[in-house]
Amino acid sequence: MKLFNIENGKEKVYVQYQDIMEIINGEMGNNGFPASLMDKLFASGEPLFVSDHNRWDFVEFDKPEDVEYFRSQKWILDIKEYRGLSFEELQAKGGEAAEKHNELCLELRELSEEELDGRQEDVAAVIAYRNIYHTLPELSHVLRGFKKMNFPVVPDSDGYDCGSNDEYEAVSSLDPNKIIIRRKDGQPLNKGKVSRKFIKEVIANGAVGMSEARATYCTVGNAKYSISEDGMYIVLTYRVEPILMKEEAEFKKNNTFVKRMKRKLSGQPEIME
Repeated sequence: MKLFNIENGKEKVYVQYQDIMEIINGEMGNNGFPASLMDKLFASGEPLFVSDHNRWDFVEFDKPEDVEYFRSQKWILDIKEYRGLSFEELQAKGGEAAEKHNELCLELRELSEEELDGRQEDVAAVIAYRNIYHTLPELSHVLRGFKKMNFPVVPDSDGYDCGSNDEYEAVSSLDPNKIIIRRKDGQPLNKGKVSRKFIKEVIANGAVGMSEARATYCTVGNAKYSISEDGMYIVLTYRVEPILMKEEAEFKKNNTFVKRMKRKLSGQPEIME
């Protein structure tokens, strides 16, 4: 999977190790990757080991040639294209990818090697459909709270706002379970204090925004906060728990925490439920 993002006016892309290794190993039938990609991966001079422990982790690329290369790799699932879909929509997309994959495979396997050489776009499409079919369940599990994944904790350039005051602003992160509070002037947090009242307001806004941004069925609970390693952000991490399919109808009627947050934001009295 991959994530495109604009940070400080510069476009970046974050790509998971498992996709990078498929490129390096030639499993996707494409050896035309830029040399800068290899420079980034092996800059330390140490061998690169990818296992079940780190294959879902993201690597950051910010050189224009790398960004454009990964944009051209349609077989790598672009998370931002799918993260707002409901569980049913994700299922439908997966089923559609499987159907198109099978149709093309049946057609291409009847061709000679010479004929296949002239159908490389269709061969690439088969690879893309296969990867989408296998990757969408992983993304769905993450969005619904069944699985954790180490997303980059940076402001999402395509995300949503969660409030602001004279000094601070709160925005969604590339990690779908986190909200970031940062200074408007770009300075570290130790240049000023953040009021608890503002943090509480952001937690309420974030719960509502997070629930509305993901159409998959899960409960968005309260949040705990920490300071980022570089001291630039307060990071709010929300508790997200999956809803079992049999409970989804009831969940649609009553997501208690988010309803309470909406009442707080609208100024209505909070009703204990």
